[in-house]
Amino acid sequence: LSRQLSGAMEHLERGFDLARHLFTASDYFTVMNRHRLLRQLPLSDTPTHAEALAAMLTSAKVIERMKQPEKTRQTYLHDPKDTYG
Repeated sequence: LSRQLSGAMEHLERGFDLARHLFTASDYFTVMNRHRLLRQLPLSDTPTHAEALAAMLTSAKVIERMKQPEKTRQTYLHDPKDTYG
């Protein structure tokens, strides 16, 4: 998955299925949330440079946020008289 190749999520899910009985309850939900985020990443047949998990999760959070409808995003109210803000 670090190289964002197609089919990577299937391998990740298979590994999760094999190991899920080894997780504590909190670890289980941590991994579930991590996989939910990683599903946001675009995968392709051409490998990219390898990324660390933290970088991939950050990218996934940005993608997830950008997919949210406009109305759920915070609006930025700019006061034209405020030259410092």
